[in-house]
Amino acid sequence: MVDAAKFEFDITNDAASYVKTYGYLQIRNTAPTKGEQIYIPQHPKGGAKKIAKTQDDADSQAALVLNLDYSIAVQGVTYNHLIAYSADTEVGSSGAPVMSRGDNSVVGLHRIGDCNNAATPSNQLLSALEAIVSGNDGIKTA
Repeated sequence: MVDAAKFEFDITNDAASYVKTYGYLQIRNTAPTKGEQIYIPQHPKGGAKKIAKTQDDADSQAALVLNLDYSIAVQGVTYNHLIAYSADTEVGSSGAPVMSRGDNSVVGLHRIGDCNNAATPSNQLLSALEAIVSGNDGIKTA
């Protein structure tokens, strides 16, 4: 199960102007690698954007992917096949993209915070997204 929100709006008449104004992110068609450096642009508690790029408050070590097949139980529900990482995220950041520092592509969708940061990996997101929107350049091939 992919934990993602689906927004519906019609941009087919002038999609290029939306891309020019807001830009877009490319999602990687493969999962990240263990040890890959990542960052997470987030809007904690609906506030101003902050970028979680380190694994501690001292900003001394880059955030890394730690586990590629992570499982965790939250409020009686077990989530499987997630990626786990060391980014220092804040409350209210679920739904933020997990980005690779190497190529700036989306490698996951942040969904679990606190001490157990985890995301749905990009390869799982991709199958759900392709069912909604196919044939676009938002997919980064490895």
